[in-house]
Amino acid sequence: MHYVYILKSIKDDFVSIGSSDDLKKRFIGHNNKKNQSTKFYAPFKLVYYEAYADRDDALMREHK
Repeated sequence: MHYVYILKSIKDDFVSIGSSDDLKKRFIGHNNKKNQSTKFYAPFKLVYYEAYADRDDALMREHK
């Protein structure tokens, strides 16, 4: 399963959209500042996600 997700920073007015095949691990990584592009905006709350069987479908949705 592949996921497209939207994260909202709890401390700033910042939103991040991404995709992953392991949503829980990715969310934890964002909150533990493991992602260079979002580490200054942590912590996050998960505000939305969609699940896809196909990785290409998830990537197409992420870029829309």
